[in-house]
Amino acid sequence: KQRFFNVYLKIQHVGSRRRGQNVGRLQGYVQTVQALIKYPLSPAAAQPFLRPLTHPQPLKTWDQVEDSFACVMHLGLPAHKGREKNWDFLAAFSAIMQQANPQAVIVDLGSGNSSVILEWLHLYGYKNLYGCDLIVAPRRDGHVEYTQQDLEKTTYPDGFADVVTCLSVIEHGVNPERMLAEASRLLKPGGLLLISTDFWCQPRDLTGIHDELGQVTIFSPQALQTQLVAPAAQYGLEIMGVPDFACNEAVVNRPNVPELHRQYTFYFLKYKKNIKN
Repeated sequence: KQRFFNVYLKIQHVGSRRRGQNVGRLQGYVQTVQALIKYPLSPAAAQPFLRPLTHPQPLKTWDQVEDSFACVMHLGLPAHKGREKNWDFLAAFSAIMQQANPQAVIVDLGSGNSSVILEWLHLYGYKNLYGCDLIVAPRRDGHVEYTQQDLEKTTYPDGFADVVTCLSVIEHGVNPERMLAEASRLLKPGGLLLISTDFWCQPRDLTGIHDELGQVTIFSPQALQTQLVAPAAQYGLEIMGVPDFACNEAVVNRPNVPELHRQYTFYFLKYKKNIKN
């Protein structure tokens, strides 16, 4: 089953590439074969296409979106359907590739029915992958084990994970401090917490605005500072780097919700669990 799931993900890589490029049928067949035999890249060959972030920061330009998408293609990963979302998923993937070996335990809080980050890591040989969400159908796909549970209070044991991810989740009605507390409980000393969320440098009044997942929240610098940066220490988490809250381009495309279309960007944060805890 794991072998078939790996083949499925590699073929997805071709589908992702074909969404981004014009290719003929023959070239499509060639790319399918390449996906099956070429990927994953070795750690050394993958290195030029990783984009780790040295400090908390927003996605600022469309050029960054295009660069991230190109890197995802070079890595042979199935791209996220939202082109700009490849930026924060690639940042998380890069941090894990550089700081956690394939035996590390990775937990994705709010994985949805199919976790992009866990599937990417599966393709690169990571074997201990866990996703949880209230909407997920419990199952095992390859090395990815999905369970249905509340990310603010999971059933995983204390000190279970080397890395916890929570990507584009907390803006959907999650209590940020409860999530920080749960992530800290799950992490081993020295483990990583990787978070991304919706962001703009001035507060957005979104009263009454809903998308397919309900009420919309776009974090401002003050909200990030008070809900995700300042409380970190009390949960034994050290935020890595000085946060940059400056905006440039509002790159997120949401044409189905005109009030949100090109009105915000994404923000990425990385934490380390204190050794003492």
